[in-house]
Amino acid sequence: MKNQYVQGELDTPLKESVNSLIMEIASDIADDKVRLNFGADACVDDENGDSVYADDAQEFFNQYYDEEMNRLYSLVNEIKKLEEENI
Repeated sequence: MKNQYVQGELDTPLKESVNSLIMEIASDIADDKVRLNFGADACVDDENGDSVYADDAQEFFNQYYDEEMNRLYSLVNEIKKLEEENI
């Protein structure tokens, strides 16, 4: 398929805002999965008193974030493929 988009490489005719939206959606989904899986143990306070993911939760988040990014970019590729077929 020509013009296949990969994570972080969307360009014309798609705007940079689409990249941001994809990252935001992937992050929200991964965060929801972390909080459902780890509950109150998902976050800890760091040395500055900021709430951050516990190490296990961060690894879990990273895994699901990557999976969601791949799924969303696959969706973009399928839409692009359909557009190209209809031209």
